[in-house]
Amino acid sequence: MPNFNGVWSLTTQLQYRSDWPIFHQSQGRMLVAGGFGTPEGGSDLNNSIISIDINAGGANGVDFGDLSAARRSVAGCASTTRACFGGGSSAAGFSGVNIIEYVTIANVGNATDFGNLTNTPMTHAACNSATIGLYAGGYADNSNYYDVIQKITIGSTGNASDFGDLSDAVRGLSSDSSSTRGLFFRGYNGSSGRNTAEYVTIASNGNATDFGDSGSTTTNACACGSGVRSLVAYSGNSVDVEYFTIASTGNATDFGDLSRGLAGDSSAASSATLAIFQYANVSNITQMTIATTGNGTDYGDLGELQGYKGATSSSNGGVQ
Repeated sequence: MPNFNGVWSLTTQLQYRSDWPIFHQSQGRMLVAGGFGTPEGGSDLNNSIISIDINAGGANGVDFGDLSAARRSVAGCASTTRACFGGGSSAAGFSGVNIIEYVTIANVGNATDFGNLTNTPMTHAACNSATIGLYAGGYADNSNYYDVIQKITIGSTGNASDFGDLSDAVRGLSSDSSSTRGLFFRGYNGSSGRNTAEYVTIASNGNATDFGDSGSTTTNACACGSGVRSLVAYSGNSVDVEYFTIASTGNATDFGDLSRGLAGDSSAASSATLAIFQYANVSNITQMTIATTGNGTDYGDLGELQGYKGATSSSNGGVQ
């Protein structure tokens, strides 16, 4: 509200900051969508969207809304105001979809149709700048792998368009971004896992360029970061986490260990300071302080026991 002279002051604006949804939500809302499986070996697909307040100092997941249908292996990207979830599978086996849908991060509710991807990817990756979302790689079945990178404008609905290509057709890759660069890590090309890290300049369409090497060829890793560092967590029940410095190409460096083994098909998202890792088929969430290397600590509980989820946040490295 204005003061008695009808003029805004900085003090007054901060006093009523809860009335400014962009300011408030940019502190870090993580959204985790879809899922598949249970620790007991079940095969249920999930349409839920779970919200986590990253900078709350430890918080459990709460219900946000639903995707339009139950899906596994969706990929998420976001601006400060909108989160988009694309692709995934609508069945336990190979049944990829080209759906993109979105939610307004400040408003709890169900997803709305955004448009379509150019293909039907599963186990693909997504990252973003403040305005552009990129979807890369994935597969439709065991013989149909994608090298395509495609883009959307997050603030306006519509179909994805071609951006360029990865160096290889792969599934099970992970990704992260700064406000200018999108990075893609590892993946499986049909014959072997890769230790590849590659990047694109998000503002300019084009093919991916070599960035450096990861310390492992393990696929289905998950990644997130601050815009300065990208943290990549191994899968395959490993606790190892490595990092890349986004602005300068080079190989990965050891960061620390998670608090427990990270199974494949887990997910991650971040604020400017904290990385949050969601375990597949375990409710626990682990946090890491991105600016300082070290081991993860317990953050809270997601409230669901599934993997194959897609995650993003309103304060990921691409929107800083």
